[in-house]
Amino acid sequence: MEVGAYLSASQKKRKQRRKYIILTASIIAGCLLVGGSFWLVFRSPAFRIQNVVVQGNSSIASDDIINLFHSAISKDKNPIARILGSGNMLAWPKFIASSDVALLPQLANIAVNKDYMTRTVTVTVTERKPFAVWCFMPEGETTDVSDSGATSTAAVTEEADEQCFSFATDGVMFATAFDAEGSVIMAVHDYSQAPAPIGSTIVAARFVPNLVSIVNVLRVSGLNVKEVRLNDIGLEEIQATTYDGPDILFSLRFPADEDLPVIQSLMAKPGFSKLQYLDFRTEDRAYYE
Repeated sequence: MEVGAYLSASQKKRKQRRKYIILTASIIAGCLLVGGSFWLVFRSPAFRIQNVVVQGNSSIASDDIINLFHSAISKDKNPIARILGSGNMLAWPKFIASSDVALLPQLANIAVNKDYMTRTVTVTVTERKPFAVWCFMPEGETTDVSDSGATSTAAVTEEADEQCFSFATDGVMFATAFDAEGSVIMAVHDYSQAPAPIGSTIVAARFVPNLVSIVNVLRVSGLNVKEVRLNDIGLEEIQATTYDGPDILFSLRFPADEDLPVIQSLMAKPGFSKLQYLDFRTEDRAYYE
C-alpha cells in the first residue's frame, strides 16, 4: 500500500508539473505571438509603404490627393489607424468618405488598391468632366413676362459681374469657367439664385437629371439657341431663347427627352420661325403659338 500511494503521489506531481509547463509555455507563446504581431504591424517594414501611385488625375495634383488621405487617416474614428499613421498600408482605407472627397470638387470618385508584395498603394481617381457652364448673373436685371408666359430680360451691363462655373452631370460645380454661347459648351444663366461656391449643386438634386435632359435636348435639336436661363427657381422652369425661332419653355419637374421629336417636327414645318413660344411645362403636352 505504501509503494502504491508513493507512485500515485509521484504521478500526480508529474501531471501537475506538466500542466504547469504547458501553461507557462502557452503564456510565453501567447506573449511572443502578441509581441511579434505588434512588432510586425507597428515596427517591422512589412507594411511600410514604399510607393504611392496616383492615376486617373489630370487637373488635380497628385500631392493634393495624397494629402487628402493623410487628412482622412489622421481623423479616422478607428484609433489604430491613427496610431499606425499614413505610412502604414493597413491604415489606408479602400474608399474615402464623401465629405472628404468634397474637399476636392473636381473628384467624382476615388478608390485604393494595395499590393502588399511590393508595398505599393495605388490610388485611382475619376475626375468630374464639364457638362455645361452655370452662370450666376448680376443683380438688377429686369424680366418682362409676356401673355404667353415667355420672358425676356435686358442685356447684362457688366459681364465681369457674372460668376460662371463648369458643372458635371451630377450638378456639382467644380471649376471656374467663362460664359459661353452655342450648343457645344452650353451655358445656363441663373437670374434667380445667389452665387454659390465651388462644390455646390446648381439646383436641388431632384432637378439635376431633368436639367441635364433639357440641355441635351437643346444641344441635339438643331435650334439656334441664344440663351438658356433660369428666371425664377420657385417656378421650377427653364427658358431657352433662340435667334430665329420661338422661346422654348421647359419644366424642371420632369425630363425633356420626349420633347425632342416634337421640336424637330415643328422645325421641319414652314412658319416655325414665326412662332412666339413652344411650351413643354405640362408633362406629355406641348403648346405653341
